[in-house]
Amino acid sequence: MVIFATDFMKKLLYIPLFFILFASCEYVAEHEVQRAATSFGKAYFSWHLRDALPLTTPESHEWISFAASQLRDTDIAVIKHAGDVITEIDECVVENDTLASVRLRVQNFCQADTLGKPVRRIDEAYFRFPLVKREDKWLVRMVSPLRSEKKNRD
Repeated sequence: MVIFATDFMKKLLYIPLFFILFASCEYVAEHEVQRAATSFGKAYFSWHLRDALPLTTPESHEWISFAASQLRDTDIAVIKHAGDVITEIDECVVENDTLASVRLRVQNFCQADTLGKPVRRIDEAYFRFPLVKREDKWLVRMVSPLRSEKKNRD
């Protein structure tokens, strides 16, 4: 009877250890997703699109190229004088070990939102986008040009 209790107690010790290990894995994944999303956001919204490319999936590259094709020389001058872009994770959800989504708060950036119109400086906007894990690296997956979320009218 004493042997059973001892074996049983040893097994009970593994349960908290399992939960600690599981929670730490989730924390690491969330931290990696946040780092990838913030790096992408800083590059993309600062119009350093070449730096943003390796942070996205290959199928996203067409949207980065599309964004680059919309810039004119006069836009580049505006972007250079706009100051530093600030990015901050507002929400991060790791769905599973290969899929996550992020809501990114972006401040002080220039946005080209209408074809043929000059870029305009935006004080603050929120963007939601998915990330996927490929070859042990979290990458932003763009299925269209990034658009800010609509403001709540309440």
